[in-house]
Amino acid sequence: MAELIKEYHLNFPGKSMVGLYVMQDPLLLIRDPDLVKTIVQTDFTSFRHHHATNYEIDPLLDQNPFFSNDDKWKNARKVVLSMMTLKKLKDVSLIIVDNAQKFIKHLDEKIKGEDYIELEGKDTFRRVTVAIAANAVLSLEEGMFGQNSSHLFKEMMKDVFASSTTKAIKFSVFFFLPALNSIFKSGFVPNKVNKKFASIVNNLLEERQNGDTRRDLFQHLIEYCKDKDMSKASIISNTFMFFMESYETSALTLSFLAYDMAAHPEIQEKLREHINEVIEKNGNEISYESINEMTYLEKVLQESMRFHPVAGHLRKFCSQATELMGSDGLHVKLKPGDQVMCSMDGIHRDPSLWKNPEEFRPERFDKDSEEFQQRHNYAYIPFGEGPRTCPGKRFGTLIVRLIIVTLLREYSIEKSPKLKEPVTLDPKNFLSSIEGGAWLRLRKLS
Repeated sequence: MAELIKEYHLNFPGKSMVGLYVMQDPLLLIRDPDLVKTIVQTDFTSFRHHHATNYEIDPLLDQNPFFSNDDKWKNARKVVLSMMTLKKLKDVSLIIVDNAQKFIKHLDEKIKGEDYIELEGKDTFRRVTVAIAANAVLSLEEGMFGQNSSHLFKEMMKDVFASSTTKAIKFSVFFFLPALNSIFKSGFVPNKVNKKFASIVNNLLEERQNGDTRRDLFQHLIEYCKDKDMSKASIISNTFMFFMESYETSALTLSFLAYDMAAHPEIQEKLREHINEVIEKNGNEISYESINEMTYLEKVLQESMRFHPVAGHLRKFCSQATELMGSDGLHVKLKPGDQVMCSMDGIHRDPSLWKNPEEFRPERFDKDSEEFQQRHNYAYIPFGEGPRTCPGKRFGTLIVRLIIVTLLREYSIEKSPKLKEPVTLDPKNFLSSIEGGAWLRLRKLS
């Protein structure tokens, strides 16, 4: 879907809006960044709704701010933001660094006696992000890097985000044919995952209530929900939401970033030198503080997310009658329930908004440059914008930055011959990922 919507965006230069049909429903594709600002910020009230889930079918998504609306969305967003404080992010950064270092030890074991190791980026980084989720959220050791370890959470998350034709059809029904979804009772999360995850969290909740308290995100969630008189089901749903935030989007972002470093070795080397310089200034420690001094890392990550926004597109529903007026004179009246969409991929590659958009150039995000200062504020939207911007983005990008920094200090990243080029997106995935896998070679730095 993301690739198709991007093509529609790029094939209608000069048009502020384009009318499409998705399945049997009309959809308005927004191309003009001024109109993007209108739907996500200026006239947010008229476009405040996202696709909402059916609690009976998808109980684990009930408190996810991406899948909820109105008061439920406001409350879910508050829960996420309550965990994004400076202190909590600093605390969780220690857990991320610890797991990143375990990842390096795992790689060191694999490369013994070899010049390089080959791996598929998405699956490899999922191992790290699921270990971080289990550790940071629930204080559990998933043990992703041991041969005899339980892969319980990884298997559950894999069931949710599996790439297959069957899964692609189910996601299409979920998002675009909700009436069929209700009839067949087929949710976003498989029923066996709903039951297993709820059982684990219920058991942990009983342990915590019996005095086994920890200083993790789950404990904060228990205390927050108790103060707000929220149900046990809310605690379970919110816990799952943090697993989703930690796991898939972070792993996909890392796989794209690692690919970009392999495709641009000169940028990789420049970034490595910058990383080492900053860390040496900070007592040779990778930390929350040192990461936030890495200005070139931030530019590289932003450029990678411009090229490969994991969500691909932003879809919203009109919540009250309104009108949109494009800069080209196009005028559209909308009623409640009408769909509008903008292509993150398309906007990020639009030559009317970006100079040489197909060039990977982190310097375009230099805040002091004329290019940056003249760019439209809504030409770069990897997390969405406005009140419904991704509330967990600071957590997700912290995971990505700490892992890539740890990896680049120990290994160089190259493209593997197994990588299918030119790189295209996997049409079977709900989120954007590289078709055929993000195949990489890692070489230990001397």
